[in-house]
Amino acid sequence: MKFRFGVGFAIMLIALGLIFSYINLTAEQPAESPSPSFVLPYISKDEIVSVPRMWNPPNYIGIDFKGKNDTRFVAVCNGEITEVRKYLMSSGYGANITRAVTVNLQINSTTSIQYVFEPNTANESIADLQLQKIVVKTGDKIKTGDIIGKLYAYGSFPHLHLVVYKNGEPINPFPYFTEEAQKEIMELYSKETFVYGPFDTTPIDDIEKSLFPICSDTLNDFQAPVYGNYSPVDIDKIYMDVYNGRLYIKWVSNGAIPNKQETIGNNTIKSMSYNIVFDTDNNTNVGWCGAEDHLHFGVSYDNSGDIFLGAWGRIKVIDTAGEGTFQHEIKGVLHTGNGVIGKNYFIVSYNLTDFYGEIYVGKDVNLQFWAEAESNLHHHYAIDGYPNISTIGGSNWGVPWKVREIQVQW
Repeated sequence: MKFRFGVGFAIMLIALGLIFSYINLTAEQPAESPSPSFVLPYISKDEIVSVPRMWNPPNYIGIDFKGKNDTRFVAVCNGEITEVRKYLMSSGYGANITRAVTVNLQINSTTSIQYVFEPNTANESIADLQLQKIVVKTGDKIKTGDIIGKLYAYGSFPHLHLVVYKNGEPINPFPYFTEEAQKEIMELYSKETFVYGPFDTTPIDDIEKSLFPICSDTLNDFQAPVYGNYSPVDIDKIYMDVYNGRLYIKWVSNGAIPNKQETIGNNTIKSMSYNIVFDTDNNTNVGWCGAEDHLHFGVSYDNSGDIFLGAWGRIKVIDTAGEGTFQHEIKGVLHTGNGVIGKNYFIVSYNLTDFYGEIYVGKDVNLQFWAEAESNLHHHYAIDGYPNISTIGGSNWGVPWKVREIQVQW
């Protein structure tokens, strides 16, 4: 009898142990298939500016929640924190390098949620400050509504990028939110135009006022090949000078740079480019288009509505065939505090040391300018040049200019 009681008691203990083990296991391991039960990833709607971007592959994956400084973001469901780290990313088309902080919330063995806190900066010290505002650490088991971190709002578009991964592939987070949460997200959704590129938002009004004009062009003098007159690439005036070791260029057009992609008849404008070539050896019969150096500023319109900006250059030509081959490629900076989107001018600048001795204060050069627009139907939908596009690559072209340094006295 005692033996039978002991066996029964042991069996009961084993059964209880299995039950408690199961309870403990299920408490630590979320369900394999997340149901549509995600709560909103923030505490208060008042802390959210908007939801400017939604799942739209291949152009965009995930959902963006544009926030304010110290906007509190929370866990949308139970899970375990498997990663917290600073993250270096490119924000599109080789444009801005952005520093962010990513937090990975593992839901189960196949599914995770990535929280990317983007203060909107390339400054690593700002990313460090963002990292300090993350309150979870690797290994933490958190519950729905627990605070993950606060946003450090720095640039023009501080936000949380949220995306769900299943078996390593991104999937749309939106269906996983509760019906109530989905409704609020859609109320906050308002598509914004995003502008990417190596730019500086700090106004340079004093420098702009000090620049001298190099040329003034006749308006509406588009040159062949041309299929339409497009005012944003119709050259008006161009200013150029050196200040504090940088070459500044102010390019003025007859029409404003559009804040969205435009369609004219059957032509949808895909991009615009603004070009300057430098003849540095006083011989316009040799070189690429008769020049040794080429600076370029480009505006591209994505079908998603985003705008991509790029300022770059090619220095010291070594092969003149086709589009040319140069020894060096350099990057410029667009000064969005003065002109660009919605305006009829832009200012870019380049570090003078990046020209590898080709251009320096006191150097005599010849210059040629042209701007063109590309559409879905024509590589050269509209083009304008100064003094004349037909002279590029020929002899005796260009605008003579002595590289000069200005004094800013405003």
